[in-house]
Amino acid sequence: MTAYIGLLCLLHLLITLVLSIDITYHVKEEDRPHTYIGDIAVDSNLSHPLTHQQHTLITFTQLQRTVESGSHLFNVTNSGKLYTTQTLDAESLCTYNKECSRIVKVAVRKGKTFMKILKIKILIDDINDHSPEFPQNEITIKFLERDFKGTKIPLLNAIDEDISIKNSQITYMIKKSKREPFSLSVTKHKGIFTPEIILEDKLDREVKDSYMLTLKLKMEGILPKQLHSRYTYL
Repeated sequence: MTAYIGLLCLLHLLITLVLSIDITYHVKEEDRPHTYIGDIAVDSNLSHPLTHQQHTLITFTQLQRTVESGSHLFNVTNSGKLYTTQTLDAESLCTYNKECSRIVKVAVRKGKTFMKILKIKILIDDINDHSPEFPQNEITIKFLERDFKGTKIPLLNAIDEDISIKNSQITYMIKKSKREPFSLSVTKHKGIFTPEIILEDKLDREVKDSYMLTLKLKMEGILPKQLHSRYTYL
């Protein structure tokens, strides 16, 4: 029984060591290569109790610089400075609405004596570097003359490649005259917003057989995009 409890304690300790993060840094995507991220020597506090002479003996070595882990995107100097090795693109490295990060493991030595391995997490912050786009610049949809007020027809939703929710929220707007019997609504399903055109009055083909409206989409800090939509009815 004592051996079993000891084994459980050892497993708990190993899991804690594996999951623990010693330092967390942030870096913005699209920053230039060799961007300075942080000083591991300072932020790890390893040199705090040491004398100046002892501090000069502390060295840092990055472990497992592989493409698979993403650790090749970063470089740790012998003195513990952390840099990027290339421009980072969050959209190619990560998936939508998920934490975008990479782990770097660093071995610390004092002279020839191994001290410990630090686990460094680098969070890659998404920036609003993509504007939303419609799949098509112009579409044609059809209403029937017998359609009642309130009839809805869904449109193509716009696509934004930014991976964070805050940078991919789109506002839809419709440009039309007051005499055109249409309005716009937006429905949400499984996190996807879809614009819909709503018929606000009965149509009469003898009076007018087609309309041209413009659907606009807007994001904070980005110029609006437009989708020209021709609405006809039979």
